[in-house]
Amino acid sequence: MDAPWRSVRRPVPAPNCVQKVDYLLQTRENAAIPFTLSSDNMTLLGSHFNASKPTLFYFHGWMGSVVHGLVPSVARDYLVSVDANAFSVEFSNVSFNINYAQAVADIRAVARIVARFVRYVVSEKGVPKDNIHLVGLSLGAHLAGYVGKEVPGIGRITGLDPAGPLFEHEDCRIRLCKGDAKFVESIQSNGKYVSGLGTYLEDYDVTFAANGGHDQPFCGLLLDDRAVSHLLSGSYSPATDVPLAFICSHVKSQYYYVEALRNPNCTFWGIKAELYSRLLSKLSLGYGANIFVPVTECEFPACLPMGIHTADRPAGAVYVVPTNAKEPYCISEPKTKEELKNVTIWNKAVKKLLGVS
Repeated sequence: MDAPWRSVRRPVPAPNCVQKVDYLLQTRENAAIPFTLSSDNMTLLGSHFNASKPTLFYFHGWMGSVVHGLVPSVARDYLVSVDANAFSVEFSNVSFNINYAQAVADIRAVARIVARFVRYVVSEKGVPKDNIHLVGLSLGAHLAGYVGKEVPGIGRITGLDPAGPLFEHEDCRIRLCKGDAKFVESIQSNGKYVSGLGTYLEDYDVTFAANGGHDQPFCGLLLDDRAVSHLLSGSYSPATDVPLAFICSHVKSQYYYVEALRNPNCTFWGIKAELYSRLLSKLSLGYGANIFVPVTECEFPACLPMGIHTADRPAGAVYVVPTNAKEPYCISEPKTKEELKNVTIWNKAVKKLLGVS
């Protein structure tokens, strides 16, 4: 395997032969019970598939699954905002591999299989490429990019904190990039330069940096809000809560996006990133973003909504998106300095800069 796929900096093995990928189709007519088909039997007979409607393909991340996943899937909540054909791509036979480098290699094979199915719904079922939306979490974001490269002309790709390890500093051929679809956006929640699980690269049509894009409020082994609530309720499970705490900031991108889909009455506003505001948002572990984003005064193009309507106004910039620390994450008003006094911010120098010390 030649460069750029493998190098000293990127020790990735050759892809395995992937035999099968499953697709779970949900529509508003069968949102609760998906219609399942596979790559070796791609018939849609008996389903509620409608080629005149928009079509979503959702890709989970490493060690993930749409059937047994630890984070909420996108497909069902996508149907709240869009009357669509929502396919969840199940490739846990590839992703559930403790050897991350092998999983990174194998999504190339998965992409070829999925691309074949995408071509089928385009050429045989008549779905316009403009009506296809690919959404992927972490490793699934780059998988979505590969599918977009295989099927040029797809309308939209949304990367939910695209994976950083083995993808950063690499050629656009091996990672999600602007140009993989007509509109490519990224929602970044853990793009730290050293210890982040997501990417800090910003070469997309639009980049949303949730709470600065580095760390998310109430994340960490001792701070994760879901783990704490489970502990207090007596439902704490080390098998699920410890991994969730470790990936908390990384997967928050999907929690934010799902809430934006599920609750269209509240807008996740992003404001064009300025160096000062974004730096303080990062240094304050995400808590400081609420001060700098006047969400009640947002207007395009200074502000851009994060969610299904982003593509209506592709602005080509980086936007900081503040959220509440706990669900519901969407905020209607910025935090005041008085409110921030009740929030734990570990960096004393940052607290002083924020005026809440």
